[in-house]
Amino acid sequence: MESHMRLSRINLEYLPRLVILSLRNLGYNKFRSFLTSIGIILGIGAVITTFAASEGLKSYISAENEKMGSNLVFFSPRDSWLTDPKPMSGKDIQYVKKYSTSIKTGTIFEQPKNVDVRHQKHSIANVTPIAIDSEYNAVFSPKIEKGRFLNKREIQDGMPKAVLGFTVAKDLFNGSNPVGKTVVLRTESGVFKLLVTGVFAERGRGFNSTDLQIFLSNRLAKRIFGNQSSQSLVFRSTSKNTVEQAKRETLTLLKPVFGKMSYARTAAEFLRFAKEMSGKFGILGFSLSTICLLVGGIGLMNIMLVSVTERRKEIGIKRAIGFKRSLILSEFLLEAISLCVIGGLIGFVIGSMGGYVLSVLVLEVPAKISIKAFLVAFGFSTLIGTVFGLSPAKKAAGLQPVEVLKG
Repeated sequence: MESHMRLSRINLEYLPRLVILSLRNLGYNKFRSFLTSIGIILGIGAVITTFAASEGLKSYISAENEKMGSNLVFFSPRDSWLTDPKPMSGKDIQYVKKYSTSIKTGTIFEQPKNVDVRHQKHSIANVTPIAIDSEYNAVFSPKIEKGRFLNKREIQDGMPKAVLGFTVAKDLFNGSNPVGKTVVLRTESGVFKLLVTGVFAERGRGFNSTDLQIFLSNRLAKRIFGNQSSQSLVFRSTSKNTVEQAKRETLTLLKPVFGKMSYARTAAEFLRFAKEMSGKFGILGFSLSTICLLVGGIGLMNIMLVSVTERRKEIGIKRAIGFKRSLILSEFLLEAISLCVIGGLIGFVIGSMGGYVLSVLVLEVPAKISIKAFLVAFGFSTLIGTVFGLSPAKKAAGLQPVEVLKG
């Protein structure tokens, strides 16, 4: 025990000089030092990439849930997985509202096939049309940047008017105000002109974004697209506290109508599911990163053992002129830690870039690089250097100067 304490003790008085000496020793063989740290770089890079993407996804989902509202219930009809669901209508909403005690209002919206939209010489492909009823605004309260949303009369009468998503308006009108101007929809059934009443505020890329959408009334959509579209019912409960009751009442009232395989989900359930998926994604990435770090740590230990063998004469001379075992141990241990920390910092930079690419370009959510991620990188690097550098450091400290110099 006493020997172990003596070997593992670091003399703080010599620590700054030991750090400089360790860095200098690493600099003597830069290429080997770089090759040794590759495993650490890849491991820390993978940790930061998954950490940034996972945290960014969680933050985005929470923000979207707040924007959308936590007292929403989404209902999807399904009689059988082998057959098409029964069509829904506003009568189903009125039926639920009549017999429910916890639902304030509801809306039905449809999503036909994507279309190409044009204005003069400018066009944009694969725009998602959203067909809505007159209660959509009351349920979702969409934010309009220019103009206004469709009013009840325009929706009920199926007037040829529409609200554009931010990106659609920007690409078609080059930043000018599109309100009061017309856009042209090209569909399989023909060409349709729509008057623009408003433009949505920018939402950014993501699953709940309106930027690449165009909103029109469901009556108008039936004339343009026919009945080929997916439908959803969304109800807003009277408060956040009654959302679970609203879900139960929705299922009780609509399952007999649309089949026993119909289901309802609250906004909180979607949020919980998304967070669980992001958590599993983080665990998977962390597991792969751990493997990389273990491989890197083993490689580090092997190289450090080789370094001890190559520097036996140097160690013997240092011991002969008065270097204590604790100083030899500290020097080699600090070399291992320094190598890992440098690799970890490089991995942090690479992981931050990887997290940005994965978040923004693949998952389409904002990346989140925080001080917590930096501390994770630094902590893992230090831990790997300490764990896998201790054995070579002990071997170096245990060498006897007489035997080393004699050999």
